[in-house]
Amino acid sequence: MTDDLSPSAREALDVLRAERGACPDAEQLVAYEALSSDARWTSPLHAHVQVCSRCQLVLHYLKEPAADRPRVWSFRLMIPVAAALLLAIVVAPRVFDDRFASPPPAPEATIRGSDIQPVAPIGSVRDVREFHWQSPIVASRYRLTVSRNGERLWSAETSSSTVKPPADLRLDPGVEYQWKVEALDRGGYVLMASPTQSFSIR
Repeated sequence: MTDDLSPSAREALDVLRAERGACPDAEQLVAYEALSSDARWTSPLHAHVQVCSRCQLVLHYLKEPAADRPRVWSFRLMIPVAAALLLAIVVAPRVFDDRFASPPPAPEATIRGSDIQPVAPIGSVRDVREFHWQSPIVASRYRLTVSRNGERLWSAETSSSTVKPPADLRLDPGVEYQWKVEALDRGGYVLMASPTQSFSIR
């Protein structure tokens, strides 16, 4: 098995083996587990067990009630699995360099509440260059609807959280308009809707 390892992995395994010595077989660990706490201190296995994660894992398995142990597992299987886990823990930091340790991406700003939140335009504005909102979910697309006194003036769908109004959308100064956003799934069903937001052009 060690022939398949990289030179750095083999070196790490050799260092580990030199530090802890050879692992006892399953029968020796069973006998060690059966000893009293005082007797374990005088056992020749005690020093090895204190620094060997593989043997500690096997001993931990021995302490579990027999009814909780999967019958398909055996000591012959547990020892190689424990050795593989230990090897991965010891060797991985030496094998992988810092290029694979890049920090995780920064989380997006948390959106409070359970509705889509209109951001702009709100209230009295000088002009409307775009409609912008925030959503607590990621939808396939969003549908924006602009209306006046309940009558729809313009509607558009987009996959982003902003959309620019068309050049031919006429918005008169001093008139109150309403807009809202709906999050849609791939089938076009509404997943979530924003409250209706009003704005006017100064």
